[in-house]
Amino acid sequence: MAMVGHDLRQPLQVIMSERDVLARSLSGGAERVHLTRIARAVMQAADGLDRLIEAVRPHEASTSERHRPVPLRPILAGLASEFTAAEAPLDT
Repeated sequence: MAMVGHDLRQPLQVIMSERDVLARSLSGGAERVHLTRIARAVMQAADGLDRLIEAVRPHEASTSERHRPVPLRPILAGLASEFTAAEAPLDT
């Protein structure tokens, strides 16, 4: 997911960079309004991307931790000793 985030952030950075270049060459107020809208839209897209990555990150961690080998021998040995102790006759 981090790679996808990087791949999607890169075009947003290019758009902002090009917006900055245009801002230096434009003098009209109407054009600046459009540049401000572009900047706002890019920031909203970047924020949405960040929220998406944050929402997926816990899911990725939980699935990787869910699928790992568990040593059963110690667990089963503990259970066997408990049941053996429960079946043993009590000394009176």
